[in-house]
Amino acid sequence: MHNDIRSRLAALRADPSGHSDHAALLLAPSEVRQEPVKWLKYLAMDRVGLEPIDKIAGQIARFRLSTVADARRWLYAHLAESPSAGQMCVLKIVPWEAGAQLRNYRVFGVDDIDRVLQEVSATHVADHELWCCASSVSRNGFNVGGRLTVPAGDSPQVCELIWYASPRLIETVSLPECELPYLRATRRGAIAPFEIDVLHIPEMHRARPTRLWRDDFQWIAEELLSRRASMRLMVDALRGIGASEVCFCFKVSKGRLTVIDWDTELESTVR
Repeated sequence: MHNDIRSRLAALRADPSGHSDHAALLLAPSEVRQEPVKWLKYLAMDRVGLEPIDKIAGQIARFRLSTVADARRWLYAHLAESPSAGQMCVLKIVPWEAGAQLRNYRVFGVDDIDRVLQEVSATHVADHELWCCASSVSRNGFNVGGRLTVPAGDSPQVCELIWYASPRLIETVSLPECELPYLRATRRGAIAPFEIDVLHIPEMHRARPTRLWRDDFQWIAEELLSRRASMRLMVDALRGIGASEVCFCFKVSKGRLTVIDWDTELESTVR
């Protein structure tokens, strides 16, 4: 087996019954040959019951960079239908062999579309895919980006939330400068209660009572707990191909939590 991420993903195995002796491959050989690594990661989530692939496919419009005009039409149609200041589209550049730390571009309105697509076309090669994903960044309602980090060994799990933003923004959080509400909590084990270590509420958001930010987190913690079996399958499958730490990214919008991605150190260390 070649020592690359695609070959590793091709070896992913899991068995929802919990009998490792009967673990089956999560990905078909044809899928491994025909899909970019990023999509293989979503297929793996589907196979362990974490998120249905139909749901994920309904949230992503996939295009080739060589047919960027099709993406332009999709963006104009979507943003013309949803002109709210709380909506944006995230454009992801998806190379064939990479599934993490992908270049993202944010489009907040129709006036941004041509400028962003010109930059994309000038910067990236045409054989990459371009994914367009609608995302809510409204400061009204229950709108949160988050990630749950599951380390190896006895280290605690870490949950981080940022309100009114995508999970990707968590990577850039710097306290106390962050202008959005941010929370960090830890727990020992998948079913232990979380303990809040940091709850950062900027001045402009302090009119909302502190207990309501905590209530948001409690709801999210319960939703994550309800997914513990499928997350455990995903973590075990990934550790079976050499991963150590696993990070799940999720988005809460319109009263629904969706796991939108997972990452490990494999994609930065395996070539």
